[in-house]
Amino acid sequence: MNSGSEAESFSFEVSQRGRDKEVLYRLGGRQLRIYLEMQGSGQHDYSAITQNFETWTVPEGEPLTESEALLAQERLRQWGITRHIRISIERGMSRDESIAQMEREGWTHVVRSDGSRMLVPPPPRSILQRIVRLVLG
Repeated sequence: MNSGSEAESFSFEVSQRGRDKEVLYRLGGRQLRIYLEMQGSGQHDYSAITQNFETWTVPEGEPLTESEALLAQERLRQWGITRHIRISIERGMSRDESIAQMEREGWTHVVRSDGSRMLVPPPPRSILQRIVRLVLG
């Protein structure tokens, strides 16, 4: 899909990554790699996070302006519509936010003998405990 003028020429190239997709958005000589994660909801087929639209892949690390990011998001949505792909773009969690959420859910950090750390899930709950948690929140 290309726009009309050369100055604003853009295109999308898609590759499959398992059940997810990787979209390469090209605008002039710049490129932006966008990861789309398959969704299980009835509202969207794939989702992307706004962090995908912060810095160009090429030239590496160059920040997108707010207007460039919004334009890329809108073009991606429109590209999806023309292919009957419903794409949601929302703010994702940072690594620290994700870890904090997991810790609130009972996950713990374990330090391995090599010094690396890993998160370990909480022990499984009984069916009664799970029902109570669902009902009480």
